[in-house]
Amino acid sequence: MKQNHIKAHSFNFANSDEGSFSWLHSGVRLARTDPMISTDIGSWHLAQGHFTQAERYLMQGHLKGIDEATHKLLVLWQESEEHSKINELDVGGIANWDLDLAAAKLNGLMATGEQDKLTLLAAKFRAQTHLLPLYYELVEFKVISQAEPLQRFKADIDANKCPLSITLLANQLGDLRHWQQLATEYQKSNLNQFLCIADVRYVKPFTHACQLETKTPIRCNEAQLASELTSLAHAPSDYIALMLPKGGANVHMGILYLDRADDGKIFTHEVAHLLGFVDEYKLKQSHPVCQSTNSELSWNIATVSTKTVSDGYISLQQLEKLPWYTQIAPTINANQANQAKQTTLTKIPVNQTLTPEGVGVFVADTCMESKSVTAFKPIQRNTMMNNHDYPLPPLYVHLLGQNLSRFKMPSYHYNFGVAMYRAKKGKEALSWLNKARH
Repeated sequence: MKQNHIKAHSFNFANSDEGSFSWLHSGVRLARTDPMISTDIGSWHLAQGHFTQAERYLMQGHLKGIDEATHKLLVLWQESEEHSKINELDVGGIANWDLDLAAAKLNGLMATGEQDKLTLLAAKFRAQTHLLPLYYELVEFKVISQAEPLQRFKADIDANKCPLSITLLANQLGDLRHWQQLATEYQKSNLNQFLCIADVRYVKPFTHACQLETKTPIRCNEAQLASELTSLAHAPSDYIALMLPKGGANVHMGILYLDRADDGKIFTHEVAHLLGFVDEYKLKQSHPVCQSTNSELSWNIATVSTKTVSDGYISLQQLEKLPWYTQIAPTINANQANQAKQTTLTKIPVNQTLTPEGVGVFVADTCMESKSVTAFKPIQRNTMMNNHDYPLPPLYVHLLGQNLSRFKMPSYHYNFGVAMYRAKKGKEALSWLNKARH
């Protein structure tokens, strides 16, 4: 070892614990000429999160034809969103690619929006039997066009059965596959009768127009989106959903933003926002919902001045303004009739069930941070709007079915129209607003 003999380093490397100083010392020496050991060292650095070192050693292995090194390089660059490096990586003839390698190269071109190269690559996939599944995905997600598009995911947007619809958009293959999975799960939801999945389709890159922080709601420059994603003008739906690499899922008017790590429960929760439901968990004091009183806010949350809640009661006049009052009215009227000979019922108790079904006026956590505004909800138990593990209650579904239009979000065209107006682009703003469905 002192004289730096290769055989001594080989013996030491083989008999040292992986990751130890001794293992790394000999491994680094051997990696200069041995691509398998270079790949081993690179793989260890990758597992430790040492991405710069991992890239260096894996590249040595790749250049010597080690498939494992090539695949791990592609994994590294996909996770770090370095798609240009994937596109530039020489991996030999397409006939030798397996599905994973082909998908990685395909994803790099999709993420950078190189349409001409995508079309050329699709033609090569079509000529290779083992790569045909990827070709079919390119057609299905409308990355390329074909006379008769294939569709494994069957969308049902019959206007009589499904009055509202949403198009799911992404610019990476993995995200499109994830959308397809979420769409299939969502079809089992009790919201699918009101809002259906119209399509799952590719759009050119849009991440650069968005602010992405792990614990912060996703925010995008919607004027920029409207200018660059011209194909959106033809999206056959009321709403659109964009999948981003990270950030907090949320709904902004007619656009739903989702983190690619989010599951079907989170997606369904966000769809509920599009249909007019508000969160029942504690919101920040600065949240718009808790800035003023509003009995026409949503199906499940109404806000009142804290001063109007006196000794655990609210006035009947206040109660009559709540969106779910129709569910309570028969009980209130019956009580009024029973007490007609005595006194008129003018105050209603808070946090008590008023009907056999458990409907009442219950304080929600929504505006707990506010000192001036109190939020009420119609039932006391947990729902999807405060915990994703719970379903949307039958009462909420019933209320929604009575008047779908009352609290639903405007269509996504309105987002772009407003954004263009604020960007002082009046002509474009008018064009988008004229396309708005509601």
